[in-house]
Formats: sequence, structure tokens, C-alpha cells
Amino acid sequence: MWVRLYSQPTPTHTHPHPPTPTPTPHPHPQFINQNLLICIRIAFVDLSRVEQQQKLQHSFTYYCSTDRCNDMNTFKRLLYSLTINDQFIDIKDRLIPVEPFDGHWCLMFSNKTSSDTCYVEIPVDPTNCKLCSTKYMQDSKGNRMCAGCFTDRLRTLSLIRHIEFNMTDRTSNDRSFIDCQSKNCNGVETMQLIREKSTIQFNFNRFFNDKQK
Repeated sequence: MWVRLYSQPTPTHTHPHPPTPTPTPHPHPQFINQNLLICIRIAFVDLSRVEQQQKLQHSFTYYCSTDRCNDMNTFKRLLYSLTINDQFIDIKDRLIPVEPFDGHWCLMFSNKTSSDTCYVEIPVDPTNCKLCSTKYMQDSKGNRMCAGCFTDRLRTLSLIRHIEFNMTDRTSNDRSFIDCQSKNCNGVETMQLIREKSTIQFNFNRFFNDKQK
């Protein structure tokens, strides 16, 4: 597991600038409206093209905007309130690339709203596709999905479950991703499996009650 804790600068206090986020297969979540935000990610990444190995990563990033909000006591309370488990090893074979690749294998579908961010394309000609990709979203606006392909191979093959917990209003945004290169690998069944094979929970009551003790 890797961890990133930092605070958002405020007009009346001086804090060091947060570190530059490590590049990830998908856009890093942004700090929004000065809220307390914790972002949890489980990723199974296939690095066989460059390192001849696969990696499983558990990580979380915590954003806050008040003095000492990211001290050691807060860090302990965060860990105590988190539950992170996965069985991504059971579905890792969906990342095994198949050559020659056929873009017609990719699911092409989108029901996203105008406010959703999806970088995956639905091309006019699937023969230009180099890998399949899907982003599945679940939050207060309902369930949405954008599935398609990319016309280059710059992205790392990966399975990702990512949840943002807003501790100010106690809401969450749940995201699942896959980038893959095999037949039907980015379909609805795979997105359901990513959710079934991972558990990310944050106990708001435990976090805030411990603070009061």
C-alpha cells in the first residue's frame, strides 16, 4: 500500500505545496470545494511489456484544509476506519493481451451525463482500436458507463476500483475501470466482477467518534 496525505493551502496560513501526483492509468481525483476527501484505489496492473510482471496496488490519498488535519493521529484514525480487500487475482486473466487484436471485440456504449468525464472514444471504425477501455460510475446521479477503445497503446493494461469518500457530506463516488486487449474484456460482466472482487469501505462514524474521545 502507498499513502499520500496533504493539506490544501488556505489564505490565512502557509503550507508546503502538495507533491506532484504520480502518473496513474486514469486521471487523479481533484480536491473539490475545500471538502475533506479520501480517495481509495485498488489497482491490478499488467507491466509485462516493460517489466515482465504484474502488480497489485492498494493506495489512498487524503485531502484536507485546516491546521494539523493531516497529523499522525488523523492518519491512525483513517486507517482504523478503512476496509480494503480484493480478489483481483481471480480475474487477472482478463488482462492477458491477444494478438492480433481486433477492435470489434470492444464493447462500444455510453450513457454518461454531460457532467461526466470520460476519455474513452467510440470510433467510427473499430479497426483503428488498439485496446478496449471502460469506465463505470456509481454515485448520487445513478449508474453510468462509457465503454469504447483507444487508438494507441500508450495506456497500461489494468483493472481498477476507485472510490472517493467526501467526509463533509458523507457521500461517495464509486468508479471502476479496465484497459484490456482481448475479446469482450471490457463488457458489463467484467465491470460487475471488478466490483464483486473488491471491497472498499469507510466508516464515517468510527472516524469522527474517535476524534471526540
